[in-house]
Amino acid sequence: MPGSKRGSSLEARAGSMEKPFDADMVKRPLYLPPGRDTDMRKWSKQDVYRWLSCFLKPANYQDFFVTVRKLEIDGDVLLTILERRPSHLTFGIPEGVFEMIIKNADSVQRKHNGEDIGIYIKPEPLDDDGPYF
Repeated sequence: MPGSKRGSSLEARAGSMEKPFDADMVKRPLYLPPGRDTDMRKWSKQDVYRWLSCFLKPANYQDFFVTVRKLEIDGDVLLTILERRPSHLTFGIPEGVFEMIIKNADSVQRKHNGEDIGIYIKPEPLDDDGPYF
């Protein structure tokens, strides 16, 4: 009933309700290699390896981590990959893994450029599989 106390109360509550949950608005963690900042150009090959191990467990992606070591990807190379977006086949890695790398690298680069994209966490590598070299 228009004008009834009950109807206006519902309208008032509906108007004051929070917006529905939007998963795209949730801030994801920002992964950085231990002891490094968001300037990927300064990352060594070992930094890139450690950064990858923050979100890809080396024990689950052994072939991928062997490939990363062979390719000797440092921060400059990682940034070039991010900018040029070559096919995952270029590196012989699964498409899903490549997309995860691109998504996380993009977050680091956007944060480096001053965008508010996520929260910083101080991650430790998921596995301690010994020294990089």
